[in-house]
Amino acid sequence: MALRTLRKNRLFTALNVLGLALGLAIAACLLLWIKNEWSFNRQFAQYPHICRIVLDRPLESGKVERMSNAPNVAGPAAKENIAAVQQYARLLANNFTGEAFVRTDRKDLITDKMVWADPGLAEIFGIKALRGDMEAALREPNSVAIDATTSARLFGNSDPVGQTLRIDRRDALVVRAVYPDFPDNSTLEARIMGSFVTEKWANAPLVWSNASFETWLLLAPDADRTAVARDLMGVYEKATPSENRWFSLWLQPLADAHWGSSDFQYSVSARSGDLRQVALLLGLAIAVLLIACFNYMNLSTAHAQRRAKEVGIRKTLGATALQISRLLISDFLKWVLLAIVLAVPVAWYFMQRWLADFACRIDLQWWMFAVTGAGVVVVALLTVSVQSVRAALINPVQSLRSE
Repeated sequence: MALRTLRKNRLFTALNVLGLALGLAIAACLLLWIKNEWSFNRQFAQYPHICRIVLDRPLESGKVERMSNAPNVAGPAAKENIAAVQQYARLLANNFTGEAFVRTDRKDLITDKMVWADPGLAEIFGIKALRGDMEAALREPNSVAIDATTSARLFGNSDPVGQTLRIDRRDALVVRAVYPDFPDNSTLEARIMGSFVTEKWANAPLVWSNASFETWLLLAPDADRTAVARDLMGVYEKATPSENRWFSLWLQPLADAHWGSSDFQYSVSARSGDLRQVALLLGLAIAVLLIACFNYMNLSTAHAQRRAKEVGIRKTLGATALQISRLLISDFLKWVLLAIVLAVPVAWYFMQRWLADFACRIDLQWWMFAVTGAGVVVVALLTVSVQSVRAALINPVQSLRSE
């Protein structure tokens, strides 16, 4: 019966199916983006215990400038004086921007994601080497680690470990490790990481006066982040005369690094998110689904009215309101399922095309489309049920008289 109805009402079928399919495809794409934002940094095993030193600098205007950079002494001082700090790692963007001109005997390239880092970075974020030794690459002077994409671009299929490259006008650096590309949902995004000790000016002297180094701390599992920040502030005040103190500091958990950094100055990472934007797009995804379902409900109402004579005859022949409601609902749900079947491959295709432009990307998973489809089915079921029950309860005498 459903197939016969579809053939007899082609325009109605097309409007229902295409409208729902378009709404489902758009909502699936938006929800995929939201899922990517929500998953930021959760791939790091020690995610709950990682934090970043943040400085608040009062300005003459009365405003506060917030910086994700700290003095070069902050990390070492935290580990030396505070028992809850297990490890630290400082990051310095090459040329303060991350830009670097990289040269090898084979090929040259320009990147904007080059940093100098302490060896503790590998321990804090669990960065494992695909080739070589990550800890040695960030510990030894004139050493560097590169990600897999940069390795392929510079050295092709050959093993880059032990080979040399030059950064800008510096002396040759030895490649000691290759690490996996950081995923698209990671605050860390460096393509090349040189050993922090190579930048001699950044290591000595250790002072509280120059804040140019993004500093990450690994805290003990039972550590109180607020207490650690208070203790570190005490170390700073003890080492610095009151007239030379120009900032206060606090610790930002890695969980907030993506959402809570949009107003930070001098951040090494450009990947900062906006929770308001996520909420807006989530609302948009829900609105798209609701509009598609309401449009479906209006069309279904018109179609149910056109079937009034059929309903009247069935009731006259002894069909109950429940049987008629089930019949109408099953017919309408077939169109919903058809819309889902059409929408999923369309959404899958366009999302794959979009994600193909990213070197690091998340995987499309079946449950993303299943959740969206289930939401459409539930909303459509609720809206259609109301119309179907109303149609089934109409007095058959009235419906046949009107025909």
